Amino acid sequence: PLALDGDFTKKTIDLYVNKVNAAGGINGRKLKLVYEDDACEATKGVAAVRKLLDLDQVFAILGTSCTPVAAAVGELAEQEKFPFVIGVPLPVKQAQGYHRYTFVNNILGPEQAPPLTDWMMQNLKPKRVALLYYELESSNSLNEGIKAHLKKNYNMEPVADEHFKFGAADISANLLRVKASNPDVIIASLLGTQGGAQIQQLRQMGITTPIIGGTFLNIVGTAKAAGPAIDGIYYLEMAADTPDNPSSASFREFIDAFRKAYPDIPTRDMGTVNWVVGAAVE
Repeated sequence: PLALDGDFTKKTIDLYVNKVNAAGGINGRKLKLVYEDDACEATKGVAAVRKLLDLDQVFAILGTSCTPVAAAVGELAEQEKFPFVIGVPLPVKQAQGYHRYTFVNNILGPEQAPPLTDWMMQNLKPKRVALLYYELESSNSLNEGIKAHLKKNYNMEPVADEHFKFGAADISANLLRVKASNPDVIIASLLGTQGGAQIQQLRQMGITTPIIGGTFLNIVGTAKAAGPAIDGIYYLEMAADTPDNPSSASFREFIDAFRKAYPDIPTRDMGTVNWVVGAAVE
């Protein structure tokens, strides 16, 4: 479901490794990349990592776009003592512990909730808010944070709180309940190609309500799959830089390199996560 996002990550890591190898490698040693597909499933992710460790004899594991895979491989990294560098957050409880071998370059759902909620309240000024999200640890923690922030700071509770399994084939009942709640704004945690299709379905059902989302909507495949239905959706994420107004030389370097190599692919701030991952390995 996150193949397009994984391809974006691969392209960014490839760029960075090529840059390092062109400069002579690390201490004279060239880097070699070996890729495996975790299919966004924890068991497949662990099996892929075991293959990389046992057969390919890799030194470190980079990536995954899925928190469930990150959680499972993170546990394995601490047991087997290999560096594991990721650009997605670990589950909240797991992230609160000490990790010697797992390095995370992203913020947790609860940390995204206050700025996302405050921006929505200040700019969209809704009286009725609906939630629509996957039953994943990452989206659960984000939406729990949103509900707590709404209650504490605005004395407001969602008029609809709809959640469903990631990969669910039909969410019509959830969408009908959201529509019946007559919200002013929908906070949606939908991602990948299925998320884009679900946004299309939402619009086809006549739900024209503004939609706002955090990291989940910042997935390459979501906008592509949604097509014109993505228009008018607000996306908010905490970032140190933006593609159109970079303040750091390293981020400018990433933007220039990516746009030169892949002029037809939109650059997004998630790319800087992968660029930083490469710098961490170096």
